[in-house]
Amino acid sequence: MKFLSGFMMMLVALPVMAADLRPLDDGELAGVSGADGIAIGLDYGVNTGVSGAPLATLGSCAGTGTVTATGGDRCRFAWQVGKRAASGNAAWTVAKNGWMSLKIPALNVDVQPTMAGVGSNNAYFDNEKFMGYDSGGASVCLLPGGGASCAYATIDTLPAIKLTYPAASYNATTYTPGTGVSSGFTSLQIGLEIGRMAIEFDTCTALVNCTSASPGYVPGYLRDANAGSFLGAQIRDNNGNFAMMAIGGSALIYGF
Repeated sequence: MKFLSGFMMMLVALPVMAADLRPLDDGELAGVSGADGIAIGLDYGVNTGVSGAPLATLGSCAGTGTVTATGGDRCRFAWQVGKRAASGNAAWTVAKNGWMSLKIPALNVDVQPTMAGVGSNNAYFDNEKFMGYDSGGASVCLLPGGGASCAYATIDTLPAIKLTYPAASYNATTYTPGTGVSSGFTSLQIGLEIGRMAIEFDTCTALVNCTSASPGYVPGYLRDANAGSFLGAQIRDNNGNFAMMAIGGSALIYGF
């Protein structure tokens, strides 16, 4: 598999960049503030390029055979299931000729000083989430100070992390039923293709009780002995390789 993700590369690089940093104590943290928050963009692909199309270098993920060959035989995902063949060999569920992509162009992250009325509205907020039990089984408030700290009015004063999708992308959408053409649906884009899915078994020279130490061992996830398929899947829309959605609004993340 090949991965395309600037965001993931950034995460990989973080330990290196942070090598000379030191943790801040509570006093220093109290003096830190952010003016405008941050915006996160995510572009993640498995066996795809930025367009969401399967990579030409992998034969556009179309083909049959084992992954020891070239092309689409490498475009597969597999997981091992508990059932074993009569031969005692392990079974794998193998999704073949597959690729997927995910795009989040802009997700804004900010800090909100208080819950701004959300904590006082028990239609949207459940203060039981902050409750636990002591050693005797009695209900107790887990927030610092206990007791009244879990009251709705008190929780309403807590800060929260605010996630926001730009409202403009939600409001500026069009769709023409006759042609299926749409625009403006860019908040979340998902693409998935699974060409075939089949059960494959480990094999080896002896053909029975195969393990990685067996002569001629080939794991089931590399095989294409079962050229049939019991399932296929596709997520996309009429405009290209992605199913595109428009999302507008905010979500508050709070806790302790």
